[in-house]
Order: sequence, then C-alpha cells, then structure tokens
Amino acid sequence: MSDTNTTTEQNTEQVTEQPHGAEVDWKAEARKWEARAKANRDAAQELEAMKAAQMSEAEKLQKRAEEAEAKVQQYEQERQHATDTAEVAKETGVPASILDCCTTREQMEQLAAEYAKATHVASAPPAPDSRLIRNDQPQASNRDRFAELVSENWR
Repeated sequence: MSDTNTTTEQNTEQVTEQPHGAEVDWKAEARKWEARAKANRDAAQELEAMKAAQMSEAEKLQKRAEEAEAKVQQYEQERQHATDTAEVAKETGVPASILDCCTTREQMEQLAAEYAKATHVASAPPAPDSRLIRNDQPQASNRDRFAELVSENWR
C-alpha cells in the first residue's frame, strides 16, 4: 500500500513540472490517470479484504443478512411495479411498455389518462363512397372505368 502512495506522489510531481502553454500529450495523460485508477482500485480491494478479514463471524453473517434483505426488498418492489403496470394497462388499454417509465401507480394512472386524451380521436363523419350517386344511378368508380377501358381496347 505504501508503494501506491509513493507512485501517486511521483505522478503528482510530474504533473506540476509541466510549464504553462506547453503541448500536452493527452494519450500519455490518459494512460497515467488510468494507471492511477487501477492502483486505487487495487488498494480499495485490498482494504476491503483487510476489513473483511478483521470482521467476526457474527458481523459477516449480519452483513450477509442485510444484503439478502435488501435484495428481497428490491425484488418485491420490481414485482409490485410489474403488477401495477399490468393492472393499469388492462384497466386503461394503454400499452404496458409506455407505463414502464413510471415509478408509482399514481404516475401510471396519470400517464394513462394523458395518453387517452392525446390519442382520443373524435369520430369523423363516414367517408363518402367512391361511387357517387347521380341521377339515381351509381357512378362508376375509377376501378370500374379502368376495367372497362381495358376490356374495350384489348379484346
């Protein structure tokens, strides 16, 4: 661990030695900081291992129990979120994929209401038939006219 501190002190001295306005080799700087990060990570892992070795068996079991409880709570929250999403989607007709971004049921219901307002299309009048009625007789559609043209010219 003392090697890490010595390396860090040496790297700090190198940084301060560069004069202002000099070209900076960014790749070298990136490599240097990457080496520092790796050294710090190794030191942190070593410290964690030392702390774990000093813990008593009861403390280790307590820590594992707390971690397990945290995982159980997380799984329950995820399950509740999935259940709420499915229920709100079924009640409102809004796709569940849209509701996934919400964290609470109230947010889901609010989003579903806004989605329903935004996608609600007023009923439009029916589209007129392509065959308009003229003189009590239906007018030929473009399809009918084309079929007639083909049959007359290519017999």
